[in-house]
Amino acid sequence: MKFSMSANAPEDWERLLAAGGGTVRLPADASSPARIASFKALEGYPLVMEVAMTEDAALAGWQRQATGIVGGTLAAALLITVLSRLADKRFAALARSRAALAQHNQELEGARTRLEQQAADLAATAAALRRSQQREAQQADTLTTALENINQGLMMVDACGTVAVCNQRAIDLLDLPPELMARYPKFTD
Repeated sequence: MKFSMSANAPEDWERLLAAGGGTVRLPADASSPARIASFKALEGYPLVMEVAMTEDAALAGWQRQATGIVGGTLAAALLITVLSRLADKRFAALARSRAALAQHNQELEGARTRLEQQAADLAATAAALRRSQQREAQQADTLTTALENINQGLMMVDACGTVAVCNQRAIDLLDLPPELMARYPKFTD
């Protein structure tokens, strides 16, 4: 079978026709835009059936789908980028928070150590104070015993004129009322 084709038919038309048909791209010419054509030879007839449509019409659905895929991919990439940046910010804030917490814990540990040292120092000071008070009490008892057991009367007046010390022998010798001497009177009283 021999067929005649239009001027813009593909070069391998004969080969495709021998194979029973196919789909080809017909380039644009002065009278028509580029087209996609499918053809098939009808068996038993000297006839080839051709269906053609413009390339733009044939690819419109694919272009819409490709545009949708590209747009969706860009939107997903943008969303991933935004979420990644937000996650980075949150992780950075978490790292700063952990660092601040570690520093605060270190400061608290230092304060605890200082407080423990101060408590130990205070305990040592309190113990020394108790020992000093015990020594003073013993010395006061010894002095009181010595003053009460001497044969002489002893009276001591301080710079303000107050009788600071007066033993029993002085009270007896001077015939002073013990109630008066118990409240540490002025010497002039």
